Amino acid sequence: MKKLHTFLFFLFMAVLAASGQTPGTDIKAIGRVLDEQQKPISGVNIFIQEKTSGIVTGADGNFQLSCSSNDVLIFKKEGYNTSQKVAAELSGVDIVLSRSLIEAGDNDEVAIPFGTRKKRAVSGSVSTIKGSALPQLPLSTLNNVLSGRLPGLYVKQTGSRPGTDDATFLVRGRSSYNSNQEPLVLVDGVARDFINMDLNEIENISVLKDAATLAWYGMNAANGVIYVTTKRGSPSATKISLDVQTGLQLPVNTTKPLDSYNYALQYNQALKNDGSVPRYDQVALDAYQSGADPYRYPNTNFADQFLKSAAPVQRYVATVSGGNAFARYFTLLSFYNQDGLYKGAANDKYNSNTNYKRYNFRTNLDLRLNKSLDVILDVGGRVENLRYPFAGNGTFLSTIFGTPSNAFPIRNEDGTYGGSSLFRSNPLAMLNEDGNITDLYRTLLATLSVKHKLDFITKGLSANVFYSYDITGTYQSGFNQAYEVYEQTGSGTFTRFGTKAPLTYRTTTFGGNLRNTEFWGGFDYDRNFRNHGINFSTRIQSAVSAQPNRLDNNRVNFANRLSYNFKQRYFAELVGTYAGSQNFAPGKRFGFFPAIAAGWIISEEKFLSPVKFLDYLKLRASVGIVGNDGVSARRFAYRNYFTRGGSQYTFGTSYTAVSNTTELELANANLTWEKARKASVGLDAKLFKQALGISFDYFNENRKDLLTTALLPNILGQSVVNVNDGEAAYKGFELGTSYQHDFGKVGLTLNANYTRAVSNIIALNEEAGLPAYQKQVGFQIGGVGDNFTRRFLLADGLFQTQAEIDVAPVQRFSAVVRPGDIRYKDINADGVIDNLDYVMTDYSDVPKAYFGFGAAISYSGFDLSTQFQGVQGRTIDISDIINSGTSNTGYINQFSPEAWTADNPTAPYPRLAISNRGNNTVSSDFWLRSGDYLRLKHAEFGYTINSNYLKKMKLSSCRVYVSGFNLLTFSKIRSLPIDPEMVGSGYGSSYPYLRTFAAGINLNF
Repeated sequence: MKKLHTFLFFLFMAVLAASGQTPGTDIKAIGRVLDEQQKPISGVNIFIQEKTSGIVTGADGNFQLSCSSNDVLIFKKEGYNTSQKVAAELSGVDIVLSRSLIEAGDNDEVAIPFGTRKKRAVSGSVSTIKGSALPQLPLSTLNNVLSGRLPGLYVKQTGSRPGTDDATFLVRGRSSYNSNQEPLVLVDGVARDFINMDLNEIENISVLKDAATLAWYGMNAANGVIYVTTKRGSPSATKISLDVQTGLQLPVNTTKPLDSYNYALQYNQALKNDGSVPRYDQVALDAYQSGADPYRYPNTNFADQFLKSAAPVQRYVATVSGGNAFARYFTLLSFYNQDGLYKGAANDKYNSNTNYKRYNFRTNLDLRLNKSLDVILDVGGRVENLRYPFAGNGTFLSTIFGTPSNAFPIRNEDGTYGGSSLFRSNPLAMLNEDGNITDLYRTLLATLSVKHKLDFITKGLSANVFYSYDITGTYQSGFNQAYEVYEQTGSGTFTRFGTKAPLTYRTTTFGGNLRNTEFWGGFDYDRNFRNHGINFSTRIQSAVSAQPNRLDNNRVNFANRLSYNFKQRYFAELVGTYAGSQNFAPGKRFGFFPAIAAGWIISEEKFLSPVKFLDYLKLRASVGIVGNDGVSARRFAYRNYFTRGGSQYTFGTSYTAVSNTTELELANANLTWEKARKASVGLDAKLFKQALGISFDYFNENRKDLLTTALLPNILGQSVVNVNDGEAAYKGFELGTSYQHDFGKVGLTLNANYTRAVSNIIALNEEAGLPAYQKQVGFQIGGVGDNFTRRFLLADGLFQTQAEIDVAPVQRFSAVVRPGDIRYKDINADGVIDNLDYVMTDYSDVPKAYFGFGAAISYSGFDLSTQFQGVQGRTIDISDIINSGTSNTGYINQFSPEAWTADNPTAPYPRLAISNRGNNTVSSDFWLRSGDYLRLKHAEFGYTINSNYLKKMKLSSCRVYVSGFNLLTFSKIRSLPIDPEMVGSGYGSSYPYLRTFAAGINLNF
């Protein structure tokens, strides 16, 4: 709390100092405009911010302009980069304008750690997209909007519930089998999650992929970096914007339960296959079919009864930005509301429909206290409100998706809730008489950055201090209630299950309190000597993460970066970071992480001048080492630890148990971080008057010191912390292209990107005596399904007769094997199908390639844009869906009619069974399918109203539009009603995959 008070004090003093500037003093700005060769520039337009006209320099480049001390002067000339200067600091000074070289114009800034560079000067591998290029959609999380838009970034959607439609990131490929390799996410240089930010907060998103851009972060960035920069105010104009969006979210694939009649038929078939008598006689079948007695023979489609066909979503955003010579500001307020799909969840006491509300706020303030001192103050945050049924979303969904249609009526004839001894969860009661839970999340993010120019020591030198303070906490509240259900056991007789309890307030709890602080301090040197340019940065970092009931996490970095260019044509960069982590033993906590990069704009050489269609060609390469310290199975694994209170022992004659002390797994004093050697070679090109842009990279990464099982004898009698004996690698390439051209009044923009990365396990400690065909070395990293299964039995169709079973190898995964069961190959030819017949495979749900492409067309105020996204070389497992159910439901589901029977020997799935199911549910390639797909991720159609109509309303622009997200999917599993990306969505306990349609309006004042 003391640190927060200190931060707020500095914030107050900085604002006070800024407000203390002399307001509106009339002055004359006097100076001269020169080029980089110190020659005067004529024809430079010089005007005051928010004005469009001013003065023009003559042949001598001199200027003199009457203005206010609060004004900012803008220097603009075609062929040169625009420059902004504080009027009060212009008294006989020289203003140097740099030429607008290709990839070095006004809009060609690329964010790098604690700095910016023109794209031309970046020799590392960086992909960037502007926030304005991302689709304006009412989505609760931002990571999904990046799907298919950047080369080298794979985005996989993992959730769809309100407030949790999350996705995972993978930069290029997998080189570690110990984690999902989630990249480090930085917002304005601070490790923060950006998924719950509002889209209008974001200026740019960059993906840092090679050693030259990652080595700055030492042992914290081997998995890549997503670098997000937020918007800032500009003194050139005051801008006010308002965005309003409203839409509907529709479930794409959901469980389609069998009606009671067909459910009973399939249940009887399963019993018949098991050699048992049918459960449902003809009287029951006829009653289910006729529906004459809906209470004793119910037919309830629970999914249809309790899931809406669509749910509303809204988003409202307001921003204000502007400034003058001494202060620039950007302020945002937004509100987001996403309703759930649960039907019949509202009552006069509470609402149990899942719902997510979020309030975002941000103020970014840039203060120029004097000509040598600049201060940046950023304050942002959000308040999130997530509501759901008391039993939880997963329990409620599994109830409506998994309860058979004939289990019970929703309400009995006397109005009580229906239920049974097997099925005691009534969905209507769960929504209306079981209570609800509301999770409230509060997040505050604050940043202070101070830059002091030290030109009195040497021109271009500055001292920099950066401090961030982030806090977050949760508060849980809600209602408690309990209900009872009744099963009709005879004419007018019922059996009760559960005990009814009155409505009460849920005990409120506070939790999840987390405080992160980060300090960076150091120096920058940025100076040009005619044809030579030098940039040097050095920083010391100290980061602390604190949370109740655990020790603080600490991180230390000493990062350095030296960049050099000659004639803006030849570039070289050296990065070296000395970093430490408390995850390792004293004396073994620090390491050095170097990287080097070089670039050559070969198109500016004379020997390529005859190639007229080639406007720009840059060759670049980088190599270096980056680390990953997130390797330990437990904290401080280099120490031995003991725990008390496990198994107890009795001593003497008192028969009193005494708590024991148990040693945890043995420590590894030599534990160290993963070391990733990254190499990348690429090019950037512009052709045909810069209409066509091409970016290509070939990359290779080798990662050593991966954790793997220690190969120690069992005679130790104790498990051991893993050791750093593993090694893996990946290599591949990525290609990004863009095309932009105007055909008269028609504007056309195209984009495409393709990334292919294949991994390989080089070293891994495995069980002794493992057959060669079961070893993982030599195979790619990854697996299939939630358990990342890698070894599979190889299926050989279905047994059709008992005679086939009799002559086949003995299959030992079930007590009984019958016709209709899966036949497996005997890999080791020992006449038995068992665990020794599993085979290591390259099947993985991590694709070998991923891509995206899109187009945008504009004409006379109208615009249409589309973006596709897809993957190749990915495998999914459908067994959990096809075999879904429990012993209570008989494992009968909507796919059961497609199971094998003697009358349907070519059925796609094995026979139904309630007992002895093991043979058909073990991991085998029978259940594997191609997970390749192509998806129309986003489409938008809009119209920008003619400005002549807007002047009367004091509007600078107005655009109306309709958009859609997750619109169409093309895959090889079209016959199955499942999503190839989120296989289980809409089944089991998973929320359905959502398709979003929205309409919006954007107003700018």
